[in-house]
Amino acid sequence: MDGKNGDGSDVDPADAERDPLERAFDALRDPVRRHILAKLVGGSAPTDGRAIVESIDDGSRDVPEIRIELLHVQLPKLDRLGYIEWVPGDAVRRGPRFEEIEPVIELLVGHEDALPARW
Repeated sequence: MDGKNGDGSDVDPADAERDPLERAFDALRDPVRRHILAKLVGGSAPTDGRAIVESIDDGSRDVPEIRIELLHVQLPKLDRLGYIEWVPGDAVRRGPRFEEIEPVIELLVGHEDALPARW
């Protein structure tokens, strides 16, 4: 994100007022965002945008379309929510609120065989 809050973070102050569970479900609403968050569970190393695109590409969409969606919609949203830290052209890292959503992601990953495909 371009702007910093007074505390130096990029987290949207409006989201600070939201219920953490509501914020988590908002982030989990989209399968691409779920995939990005799952890649960061367990202290995983930062990952770059290219690796995310490659892991999302199942052949059903054009790679440029995936890249545009990541850069302009999904990564900025997760950054605003505080679940990731991301600067365009740089790696995606766990954000200041990642620990808030990590148990939910771990639950989903741990039970993915019981969930619909591409949960």
